[in-house]
Amino acid sequence: MAKKHSVIRVLLCLAILFALVFSVFYVAVEADHDCVGEDCAVCQQVARCESLLRIALPLFASALFALAGDMFSALCLYTSAETANKRTPVALKVKLSD
Repeated sequence: MAKKHSVIRVLLCLAILFALVFSVFYVAVEADHDCVGEDCAVCQQVARCESLLRIALPLFASALFALAGDMFSALCLYTSAETANKRTPVALKVKLSD
């Protein structure tokens, strides 16, 4: 179940990143367009992209923190399990005769 949530977090993070990157590119490309007036479709789309960036940047930051937390916990579990397996008397070949 936890792995399923991790996969979903990664996919959501990538989807948000995709939307952010292409919104930034669209705003950068269309910044100097020939505006036709008040009802300019390009200006409306640029405004939507800027709104998306204002909303999604904190969301993307929180998704990155969640992803980093997942990676850190997985790394800690992996290293602790690896260390626990190496420190047994059988692994160290210690004779326990009293």
